[in-house]
Amino acid sequence: MFDLDEFMIAFPSTVIIGGMSALVSWLVIRGAVLSALRKHRREQIEGHSNQL
Repeated sequence: MFDLDEFMIAFPSTVIIGGMSALVSWLVIRGAVLSALRKHRREQIEGHSNQL
């Protein structure tokens, strides 16, 4: 039998934990993308300066 009271007690903590993990994974993905873009830009700039 599914107990609604237990669900209502557990639900907020589940949402908080899920939100925290989603936020952490989003920050990790964003950091990886930004560092990759920065590296790519630096390589492009060095490539242009080498051509001059």
